[in-house]
Amino acid sequence: MTEVAPKRYSSLSEQARILPDLLGEVILEQEGQAVFGSVELLRQGFIQQRLEPSDEQQKLLLETIEGLDLDSLDRIIHAFSTFFHLANIGEEHQNQMQREQAEEASETWSNSFADTLMQFRQQGKSLQDVLGLIQGLLYYPTFTAHPTEAKRPIVLEALQRIHHEYQGLNRRGVTDAEFAEFKHRLKAMIQIFWKTEAVRPEKPTVYDEIENSLYYFRESIFACLPEIYRDLEAALKQVYPEARGQAIELPTIVRFGTWVGGDRDGNPFVTPQITRDALCLQQIEVLAEYVRRVDHLSQILTHSIDQIELSAPMREAMERDTAVMQEHLGNLHLKEPYRRKLSLTRLRLEATIEHARARMNGKRAASNLTPYANEQEFRQDLEIVGDSLRHHNEANLTRGSLQDLLCLLDTCGFYLSKMDIRQESTLHSQAVAEIAANLDDPVDYAGMNEIERQQWLSAQLAKSEPLAYDFRQVTIQSAEIIEVFSLMREMRNVISNDCFGSYIISMTHSAS
Repeated sequence: MTEVAPKRYSSLSEQARILPDLLGEVILEQEGQAVFGSVELLRQGFIQQRLEPSDEQQKLLLETIEGLDLDSLDRIIHAFSTFFHLANIGEEHQNQMQREQAEEASETWSNSFADTLMQFRQQGKSLQDVLGLIQGLLYYPTFTAHPTEAKRPIVLEALQRIHHEYQGLNRRGVTDAEFAEFKHRLKAMIQIFWKTEAVRPEKPTVYDEIENSLYYFRESIFACLPEIYRDLEAALKQVYPEARGQAIELPTIVRFGTWVGGDRDGNPFVTPQITRDALCLQQIEVLAEYVRRVDHLSQILTHSIDQIELSAPMREAMERDTAVMQEHLGNLHLKEPYRRKLSLTRLRLEATIEHARARMNGKRAASNLTPYANEQEFRQDLEIVGDSLRHHNEANLTRGSLQDLLCLLDTCGFYLSKMDIRQESTLHSQAVAEIAANLDDPVDYAGMNEIERQQWLSAQLAKSEPLAYDFRQVTIQSAEIIEVFSLMREMRNVISNDCFGSYIISMTHSAS
């Protein structure tokens, strides 16, 4: 018996039906005809209602929903929720395919770097004009904590697997046998996702929210950030031929902010300890990425000392660290200076991670290797390697993995995302009033009018010495407000001077 070739999908519109079709098969097989029939009735009915609105049809659809028992209604809600998850994957793939088709046809897709730069050129802007505009560009997305919307990490990972199989299914050159296998695995992934609990069984903690935000860096942002800069540079050279053949120094145009772990007004369970832990977890995440990339560089830059002439700063760095390298590396990569230097760099990053973990646990780090004090120290080590490569005429080797690492470092530093601290205004007023009431010369701040408050506050800010007050008389709530400021000073010293963004006083009604 001849095996029937699997149905292939040629157009983008046909490809878009793959995921809904497979979901329908899963619902029919796993839930039965009754649930499947209800889902299809409602899906097609509401599509028709959108195209040709009808009061009578809408009434029938709503009556259908009201007539469902709770178990069936639960399954139908789950079906539509799953459908929208899969629709997002399908739309992402369609956008990607449309971009690829546009590139193959030497066309630009709307709002891409090339499209935007082409519009600038048509408006008469020169390369220098555009570079000046880019210097002032900053894209600053901020992560916020929305417990009702936050997906469980296991759900995010399941969707990522479905996305991976879906891309493989639509890859060019896939044979009928490979297509059938991809489709089989894709259906299996959808089937597993169908039976995966999408909603957390309990309310997520702040630590769940922190992990949720870190997931996106780990799974996509770290990989795509360097691509943004490569794409921008390529577009500049495509639209402005005079830029070709020269190295374009692009500024850092992307940074990240976060409210997760710092928003006290949005979540009363956010304590100073949680803020400290959130900052440490962010630092650990970004340093772990640097470790992976430094390790990759070490596998690439395998130059023998007999084949190159190191730059003077590189030689000085190797001589300065001779004793430390011998203690921690022994004779590892003894004849390969870049691998030896980067191996020590990796160990110092790991020591920095160990110190961050110890800080979270209130302990001393066990490592006897000096950690990096800040991102500038780490950058200096990378630049020494890059400058040495350029010294022996291998500048091209700095424009790949090393440039990508420096790009991430400039964007994320040692802090990953700048944390905004947010607290409600009346709590600040209460804290200031308690401090004023417990000075050696007590002040009735609460009894002042607005002008008097502003004058008194301005006078205190103008003083070089902090106010001395009896902290034992301050309420726990106000003590926590004050502790946050001490924590901010501490974290700027031990993590990064740039680890905080804004201090937001919400519900503010007056300047005081």
